[in-house]
Amino acid sequence: SRLHKEICDFYDFVKPHDYEHSLRSELITRISNCLTSRHPNGQVHCFGSFAAGLYLPTADLDLVFVSNSFHSGGEKVFGQNRKEIRKIGDILKKGGITYYDSMEFILGAKVPIIKFVDRITGLKVDMSFEKLDGLITNKTFQVWKARYPVMPTLVTLIKHFLLMRGLNEVVSGGLGGFSVTCLVVSMLQQMPAMQSKNMDPTHNLGDLFMNFLDLYGNKFNLMTTRICMDPAGFVPKGPYSLDGNSREKPNRLSIIDPNAETNDISRGSHQVELVFKLFSESYDMLQQRMVKLQTERTKNASILGTIFAGNYSSFQHQRYLLRTLHDRR
Repeated sequence: SRLHKEICDFYDFVKPHDYEHSLRSELITRISNCLTSRHPNGQVHCFGSFAAGLYLPTADLDLVFVSNSFHSGGEKVFGQNRKEIRKIGDILKKGGITYYDSMEFILGAKVPIIKFVDRITGLKVDMSFEKLDGLITNKTFQVWKARYPVMPTLVTLIKHFLLMRGLNEVVSGGLGGFSVTCLVVSMLQQMPAMQSKNMDPTHNLGDLFMNFLDLYGNKFNLMTTRICMDPAGFVPKGPYSLDGNSREKPNRLSIIDPNAETNDISRGSHQVELVFKLFSESYDMLQQRMVKLQTERTKNASILGTIFAGNYSSFQHQRYLLRTLHDRR
């Protein structure tokens, strides 16, 4: 279909290029060398969108610095108080990775992090300490990707939809990348056509995208329903949160972490009602657009443009910078 083709073209535009991948990999190596030269008993790991191969050109790089002792089931060593975290910031600055004034220490959060900008590529980095859940999530993601090859395209599309509307960061109440992945996978898990193998998803991206917007924009009941990934299905919300520490918030999205059943992946996404309302509005806009184009039979008019038209200069600028660096070698 026309919408399917437009989604393929859009994905080809936003998906990572080889030079982006190699420069991000090199950045991880530089940071790793810088930190392990001072702390040889640690390792830098990446997780999140880069590990999944699903990042947009301007996406942050999620890294975690893990000690050998914690990795093998022992004590946490790195970044266990404010002073220690600031010391790691000093190492990154002295090692020429970043400027000190680009560094932001988020120390009061549940997971303290250092945010900084790489001096060479201009890429943003979030570094946390002594946490393994992101690495476990990496493995889950790879299992889903093998089972549903169409998932990366849909996730990239929806992540970009949220980025354009400032709703892609959990810090500001938006939906994070893993929550988006779970929404897509949950839909695919429960689609009868996918189960019966009657539908070749790689040729039906338009239908799948519309189905996604309709499911979460119009049909899904935030008040009463929780998403379970394994076993796949929607389950009723109980009176209490998954960890049992507070009352369930009826207007929040609840997704049971497939790797830790008392963890609610999307509990911080307090703007989810707005996100789902935008899914609903976008579903209507795309439906109207497709009807209009069928009657008008215009050749070059876009369907996706109704919800994805915008300014892509930040993407182009970041790519220009990385391509120039890559070509200078």
